Amino acid sequence: FSKHYFTSSIEVLKTLETEKIENHIISASGDLFVDASAPSLGLPVERFNGIRLKIEDGHITERIDYPVTWAAGKTQQLQEIVARLQRQNPEKEVVVLAAFGNSYGTDGHFMRYVATQKLKHGSPTALMINGGEAPEAFQGLFTPVEQKETKSDK
Repeated sequence: FSKHYFTSSIEVLKTLETEKIENHIISASGDLFVDASAPSLGLPVERFNGIRLKIEDGHITERIDYPVTWAAGKTQQLQEIVARLQRQNPEKEVVVLAAFGNSYGTDGHFMRYVATQKLKHGSPTALMINGGEAPEAFQGLFTPVEQKETKSDK
C-alpha cells in the first residue's frame, strides 16, 4: 500500500504521531481493506475505520453495519471515536485538531464539523486534498491542497 500514499500526507501523519497526537483514519472504503493498511503506516488497527459489513457464520454478508463511514456517517463515527477516547481518558480533554479529505461528497460533512469547531486555543484545520472546486455549501471552509508525489514517484 505504502508506495501509493502521498509523501506529504505521510510526513504530516508521522510528525503528528511523534508529537503524541493520535491519527484516526475514517474511510469510505471497506473496513477489511482499510484495516489491512494499518501495518504499512505503523499505526494500531483500532484507529482505522471503514465501511463494515455484517458477518454471519464466519462469512461476510452484503449487509452494512452502521454507521456508514461516508458523508454524515463519517461525522457520527468521529463523534463516537471522540466519546470513546474521552471515556478512556476522563482526566484529559479530547479534541479534534484536523481533518483531511479528498471528496466533498464523502468527506465534506465531517470536515465541516471539524472546521467549524470552537477550540479553547487555536483553530482546527481542514485540508481538502485534490478535491477540485468547492461546492457552494463548502466555500471557504477548507484549505485546498494539491498532492501528486507518492513513494512510487521517487
